Amino acid sequence: ISGVADPIAVREGAEKAAGDLEAPIADAKACLSAHEGKVAKAAKGAWFDAKKDMKLMNQRIVVTANKVTEIIQAVQAGCEALAEAKIGQVAAALRHSIQTGGSSTEELFAKLSDSEDRISEAALSRHLETLPNLSLSVAHRRLLFQAANAGGVSRRSFFDMVERYYKCVKDIAITTGFDIKSSSTLRKLEVDEFVEVLEGPQSDTTLGVMRIRARALSDGKAGWVTATGNHGTPFLQEMPRPCLYAAAPVSLQDGFVGEDSSEVRAVKANEVLELLEGPRKEVVGTAMRAKGKALSDGVVGWFTVKSKHGIDHVQPGKSTYTCMSSIALTDSIDIKNCKVVRKLSKGEGLTVLEGPVEDEKTSVPRIRAKAALDGAEGWVTVRGNAGSVYAEETGRQMVVCRAMTMHADFASDSKTVRSLADEEVLEILEGPEEEASEAPVRARVRALHDGKVGWVTVQDRNLLPWSPNYRCVAATPMHDAHAVESAMVLRRLDVGEEVELLQGPRVEEGLGVMRFRGRAAKDGLIGWVTIAGNAGKPFLKCIPPE
Repeated sequence: ISGVADPIAVREGAEKAAGDLEAPIADAKACLSAHEGKVAKAAKGAWFDAKKDMKLMNQRIVVTANKVTEIIQAVQAGCEALAEAKIGQVAAALRHSIQTGGSSTEELFAKLSDSEDRISEAALSRHLETLPNLSLSVAHRRLLFQAANAGGVSRRSFFDMVERYYKCVKDIAITTGFDIKSSSTLRKLEVDEFVEVLEGPQSDTTLGVMRIRARALSDGKAGWVTATGNHGTPFLQEMPRPCLYAAAPVSLQDGFVGEDSSEVRAVKANEVLELLEGPRKEVVGTAMRAKGKALSDGVVGWFTVKSKHGIDHVQPGKSTYTCMSSIALTDSIDIKNCKVVRKLSKGEGLTVLEGPVEDEKTSVPRIRAKAALDGAEGWVTVRGNAGSVYAEETGRQMVVCRAMTMHADFASDSKTVRSLADEEVLEILEGPEEEASEAPVRARVRALHDGKVGWVTVQDRNLLPWSPNYRCVAATPMHDAHAVESAMVLRRLDVGEEVELLQGPRVEEGLGVMRFRGRAAKDGLIGWVTIAGNAGKPFLKCIPPE
């Protein structure tokens, strides 16, 4: 096949010839079957000779039918192998042009794709003609497109073609250079880690190994890795780009540290996300929590003083004192040259405005305070020079500097009491105390639907490994268009049928459901299907990757 000018014409010719033979083979089988009863019991004579001739004829029919099948399969396999080789050449040329041009796969797809989020054969052909050292005949381009996708190249097919990924199947070192002997080890690549190919594969003829320059998705570490050892031992296995699908709505954020990030957008259930980096744990410390009372309404609850990322949620406020005995509230810090504003009674509360500071003449600590009873302000002696305590610190205040939630219990995931706004004042009742917590696992992803990039938190099976294959779990129609209202039903998918995703999934705005364009395994029919209803009922379930 690789040597013929037009492999598709050869395949179509073989398929036509096979089709032309179907009727004669069927007629011959029917004729033999119709006369089989006449010779079944014959043991000698003319009928017995006829019986032997019919047996030979039936064997020839079976051999011919099998030969036709073998030829069709061989031609098909040859076309697929040739298409794979051509896709490899195109992918290498596209990767080279992206790297040398300082662009990205996303930018190139956006440049070449149409309003249907697909690249037409004409658009890709025009771009391939601009690439140096790439020569494709018209027939090879047709073969390329038939292998890539139906009706143009979708986002997923384009990224799968251009970007190559491997999964580590045996621990192997990432080194600084191609030459193993003169390189140093950056770190160990562990089993099940994914890497993106940056360069290669390239053979090291001295050691007889195959090497690639790659970037580890878990931490972005880039270097050279041995894909295949000199005895054929595989260290890396080529895989499609790892993807996740949202089993529940997820927040896509603009930074790695979730607490200090803004939302890019909400990811809907059943959306598909391409893994760009991670998953990896955030580096976090210990949060500080305190119990307090909001002075504005007296509501009591627990709040965060400092987050596990070291971010302050409150700032020090004023201290509160309680009068332990009757004491004067004066207009000046100087005890000997002051006037009494009024007498403070035992048990009265005071909010510190300044101090404690020491009176220069008497050397006693004094505070400027505001009486909770009537708002009177003045100076109060905290402790006499003989050691008598007149006012004792009984509380501290904190001022909210970062809006947050007040909770019913110490745990930061306990029931919400109410929200705390900036500049609210809280009186500390208990704490602060340390709260240990599990470091969140974060992954940098790109939404397959619209190309939006951001970070998500992976927890409680909210994001699961994705494959493009789905199984029908509740009967649902397959339509000829994305918009359900204006679409025609092609046929119904039955429970147990499998569908391969070709394009999407994306939101159908009319119903608010996720739909994708797919190919039914049963008959090859292509159309649009709904993953789950707007009430959450699933029609299709993603089949986990192997």
